Amino acid sequence: MSDRELDVQVATEVMGWVRGDSIFRGYWAIDHPDGSQELVDERIDEWQPSTDIAAAMQVAEKVDLFVHYQLCKSWNGSKWLITKLHKDLDDAEECWLDTFVSADTAPEAICRASLLSVMGENNE
Repeated sequence: MSDRELDVQVATEVMGWVRGDSIFRGYWAIDHPDGSQELVDERIDEWQPSTDIAAAMQVAEKVDLFVHYQLCKSWNGSKWLITKLHKDLDDAEECWLDTFVSADTAPEAICRASLLSVMGENNE
């Protein structure tokens, strides 16, 4: 999956956004039950959580990702990991145990973990 495809899937599956219609064309929006749309104020082509850490943190906050998981580097520093949070381990101590997601960048790891957490909730 490309970064752009990941961004779109995160916007729709995690954030609950839809592509804006009519006056909101080109922006992400939220559909309301009465058929109206609310502008999210993020342009579809500019909101890129898979490469932008600020946007990725929006995603993490939406699903409370860091309540149960932590972000750390792999033991050799080549990957970013989202691992289960272990309150009994020191921050630097073997955080790669119980790896949930592995990615080349921190924003990508956050997006993939958030997407998986939402998909898991929907499949239960």
